[in-house]
Amino acid sequence: MEGFVVNGGVDSIVKGHSSRTISSRSLVVISSGARVTAIDLKKRLQSERGRGPSGGFPKAFGGKKFGTVVVWLRDELRLDDNVALDRAYEDATNLIVVVIYGHDRMQWRAANFMRDSISDLRQSLRSQGSDLILRRGKPEDILPEFCKQTNAEALYYYRGKNQRKMKAADDVGAKMEDLGVRCFYDFEDTLYDFKTIKFPESEVPEDCHAFTERMKDVEVPSPRQRPKRIPPCPRNLDRGILPEIEDLAFPESNNNSSVRKTPIGGETTALARLKQFVLGKTKKPPLEGNPKLSVDTGASVQCSAELSRLY
Repeated sequence: MEGFVVNGGVDSIVKGHSSRTISSRSLVVISSGARVTAIDLKKRLQSERGRGPSGGFPKAFGGKKFGTVVVWLRDELRLDDNVALDRAYEDATNLIVVVIYGHDRMQWRAANFMRDSISDLRQSLRSQGSDLILRRGKPEDILPEFCKQTNAEALYYYRGKNQRKMKAADDVGAKMEDLGVRCFYDFEDTLYDFKTIKFPESEVPEDCHAFTERMKDVEVPSPRQRPKRIPPCPRNLDRGILPEIEDLAFPESNNNSSVRKTPIGGETTALARLKQFVLGKTKKPPLEGNPKLSVDTGASVQCSAELSRLY
């Protein structure tokens, strides 16, 4: 069954499986490394509609609200159109971006792809004068100590799209509450805001094309630009080392031949691939000011299903 055009990143690159490359909101939603089906989307709609406002980000700030905050990135390894990162940038004088690995194993090809994505994000942050902080272990163990070490007043992150990720995020949130660190996680990272899906869960179409047709008159919100300059990290803060593939993958999934077939991960490669694909499909530059055809932020809704197959 095809995936739906409602996610927050360029997901997927191996047939039947996917791992997020991390670019912008225009492809298929994934859950636990596989494309999400109509059943998954129905459950997500039920969750979104049934969950009250908690941990949400205030609409008005009145200047910088915090001194230092931590942005915990999980699958959203990109600077462009990253709502959690953008909100933290708007609301804090200093922000520290952290990725934690080693607790969530994956297939060898996905691990290779993830390592590329982490490396690319670090280079992007360094080009802005900042850095990506890397830690190995369980988030619920590392983040409380990290926030105490850095005197962080708030933690920003995406809660996740499946039960496993949401539970891990909620475990972290409970620890942060004990420390008095505020948590913000109610960020929409999908192409369509779930609030714009007006039909009931029972009427969710069973395939991507039918879903896209049902949503064709719904306005797609404009993507967010990457922060212009992220403040530098504290000088005495250990940056951490890049993970090896062995740190990310299941040992039994080692397959060198499959690794050689895995495209390069990372936002830089993803944006270049999207640009190549969109220009190749449209045969002309995207229309200026049209977010659905923006080369810098993803392909059109109509191309999304094709993009998911391309990768």
